[in-house]
Amino acid sequence: MTPNLAQMRLALTQRGNPIDMKNIGVNEAPNMSPKMFMTPDQGKQIEMPPPGGVATPSGMPIGGIDMSQQQPGNQLMSQPAQAAPAAPQPAPGGLPTPGQAPQMGSPQAPQGLTPPMGNMLSMMPQGQALNAMGGAPKPQQPMQKPPGMADGGSAKPKFAIAPAQQTTETPKGFTEYDKDNPTVKGLTTAFDEAIAHHLSLSPEDRAKNSIRAAENVAKIAGKTPDGKPKDLLGKNEKLLKSEKGYDGGKPVELPDGRGIETTGLALAPAYREGNFDTCPNHASCKEECLGKTSGNYFKLGGGKDLEEFLGPRLNSLVKTHAFMHDPHSFAVKLHDEISDAKAIAAQNGNHLGMRLNVLSDISPRIHKSIIEAHPDVTFYDYTKIHSMNPIASNHHYTYSSTGLSQPGVENPHSNWKHMRRRLEKGDNVAMAFSHKEHLPHEVHDQETNQKYKVIDGDTHDFRPLDMQPEGEKGVIIGLRNKNTLAKKDTAHIDSKGFTVHFDPQLKMAKNARGASVYERLPSTRISPKTNKPMLGETIPQNRSVNIQPQKSAIIPLNNDGERE
Repeated sequence: MTPNLAQMRLALTQRGNPIDMKNIGVNEAPNMSPKMFMTPDQGKQIEMPPPGGVATPSGMPIGGIDMSQQQPGNQLMSQPAQAAPAAPQPAPGGLPTPGQAPQMGSPQAPQGLTPPMGNMLSMMPQGQALNAMGGAPKPQQPMQKPPGMADGGSAKPKFAIAPAQQTTETPKGFTEYDKDNPTVKGLTTAFDEAIAHHLSLSPEDRAKNSIRAAENVAKIAGKTPDGKPKDLLGKNEKLLKSEKGYDGGKPVELPDGRGIETTGLALAPAYREGNFDTCPNHASCKEECLGKTSGNYFKLGGGKDLEEFLGPRLNSLVKTHAFMHDPHSFAVKLHDEISDAKAIAAQNGNHLGMRLNVLSDISPRIHKSIIEAHPDVTFYDYTKIHSMNPIASNHHYTYSSTGLSQPGVENPHSNWKHMRRRLEKGDNVAMAFSHKEHLPHEVHDQETNQKYKVIDGDTHDFRPLDMQPEGEKGVIIGLRNKNTLAKKDTAHIDSKGFTVHFDPQLKMAKNARGASVYERLPSTRISPKTNKPMLGETIPQNRSVNIQPQKSAIIPLNNDGERE
C-alpha cells in the first residue's frame, strides 16, 4: 500500500530528522537551493543512510553530494577554507587562456542550470512529496541542446541524394590504336590493356570506368529509346534451346544438375575493314550465312538482298564498328555484361555458356583476356580455321566444315581433309546437310573407308557437351538446312557445295484415294502455335552419306588475310 502525502510527512517528523528537507541533495528535484554537505558519520549519528547512497571505504559519499553551500556543484569532500587566489582573466568567449587549466570548485565558477526533475522521479510518491514540501517549482529555463543534435544525443545527419557517378577520362598509357587499320595484334593489345587496367581499379573507380566505356561504345553502337547504351550480348532461337529445351524437350543440364544459360556476341559476318575480315574463310558459306538467311536476320534484316542492313543485321554491324574502332572501351563493356549474365545465371542455379563468335570467326587470341577473366564461364565457338586451338581450359571449339565437292557441284573451298584429321584426333566437326527434317546417322569417307557418327546439333547449342571420351574419334555435329530460300533437293548445288546433300529416301504409302503420300509415325504432339494435333514424322529409309575423295585441302586464312 502506497502512503499518502500526510502519512509521509508524519513519518519523517517522527524520525526527528534535523535536516531541512528542502536542502536534501537530490539532483532530480527542481529549483532547490544549494545543497548541504553531509559526511557519512553525520548520517550514522541520526541513524540514516548517507545522503546520495553508500559511502566508499575512503569515506567519500557516492551519488554526487555538494561539499558546501559556498561551492555548489563540486562533488568533492570539503577542504579547509583558504583565501582564494586572484582568478586569471579568461580569454574571450569564456575559454581558459593557453596553458591555464580549468579551475574546479572555484568560488568564482559560474553556477549552471539545475536539471529538471527526471520523469521517473516525478511519477513516484517520493518525488511528489519533495515537490509538495519544496513549494511550487519556479519556472525553469529549458535546457538548450546543441544545434543539429537529434533526440537521444546523436548528431542528426543532413539528408542528401548521392550524385551520379562521374565518368573518368580515357586512361593514359594505352598503346596507340589505329582504328582505320584493325589487325589481330592491335585488337589483342587493346583488349589486354583494357581488361588489365579495368581489373586493377578499386570498385568505385571501376564503376566509373564502366560508365565511361559504355558511353564510348554507345557513341558508335547507339542507345535504346530510353537513352541507355545498347547491350552487346543477346540471345537467339538457337541459343535459347539449351535453357528452354528443343521442340518440347527438357532443357540441357550439366552432370551436377545445373542448367545452362547461353548468350553471345553477334558481330556482322564476313565484314571487312582494311585487311581485317570477321570471317576470313567465308568463300563457301557467305551466301548461306545464318546471319543473313535465317530467322529474323532474313525476315527483318533485309530479306533476299544480302547486302542490306536492317534490324538485326544493322545491330550486328554497329557492334562490329564499335569493336573495330574503340576496342579498349568495347572490351570493358563486354567484360561487364558477361559479369552481369554470370550473376543472373548463378542466381537461377545455372551455369553460363558464352559464345563470342555467334556469326563471326574472330581469333580467340583477341578474346583471351576476357576468357581468362571469367574462369567460371564456359566459352565455346565454331571455327573454320583448322589450325586454331582453344585458348584456355574454359574455352571449347567445334570445327566447321566448308562443304564438299559432290555430285552436281564442285567446291574448291572444301576443307574436308583438315576436318577429317580433326575427327581422328577426337575433335568434333559441324556440318550442314540439305534436308530440313532429317539428319543422317553416319558419314562414310570413301577415300579412307572411315565412318563417322552424326549427332543432332539442333537440339541445343551448348557444344561442350558433345565432347567424346579421351582416345575416341570425334563426331559430326549435324545441322539441318535453315536457309529460308533453299530447296532440299538442290540445296547442295545452290550453296555451291557448302551444304552436304542428304536424301533420306522417305517411305511412301497409298492413301484412301490411292494417291502416294509420305508414311508417317503416330503423333501425340500439339502445335504450340495453332494448338492443334501435329502430323507424325516421316520415316527415312536411308541414314548414311557418302563423301567422295576431295581433290585438295585449302589453306585457311586468319583475320588479317594471311595464310595460317
